[in-house]
Amino acid sequence: MTIAEEEISRLTRLELALYADRPVPISIEDNRLFEQLKASPIEVVVDNRRNGYAPELHALVSRLAGQYPDFMDLRVMVSRELAQLGNGFALSVTYDGVYIGKPHDLYFHLSHEEPEMPVSHFKGLGKKVADVRFI
Repeated sequence: MTIAEEEISRLTRLELALYADRPVPISIEDNRLFEQLKASPIEVVVDNRRNGYAPELHALVSRLAGQYPDFMDLRVMVSRELAQLGNGFALSVTYDGVYIGKPHDLYFHLSHEEPEMPVSHFKGLGKKVADVRFI
C-alpha cells in the first residue's frame, strides 16, 4: 500500500485530535483511509539509539521490531504488553510510529495546544521510539 508520508502524518494528527476530543472534520475518504491503514501489513523499525526512557519501555519497544500482518495487530500487542507493565507506562501506536505517552497527552504535547485537563508526565513524553512503515 502506498500512501504519501504527508498523508500518513495528517491522518495521525486527525486520529490524535479525536482521542483528545478535539473537533476535527473527518471526510468519508479519511474514514476509508483509516480502515485501509488499520488492515494493512506493516513493518516496525526500532532504532535502539533512541533511548533516555524507562528500561521497561525500552525492552518492550525492542520486542516490537519486525513485520505484522496488519497495523491493528501491533496496537493490540502493545496494549497487552503495557497492561502487564502497569499504570506507570504509556505508548501510543500511530500510523507513523510509536511514541511515549497516551494518545490524548501526545496530541497536546505535539500540538502545543493548552489542554483542559492536566497532561500525564511520562519520562520522554512525545519521544518517537519506533517507526511504522506500511508495506
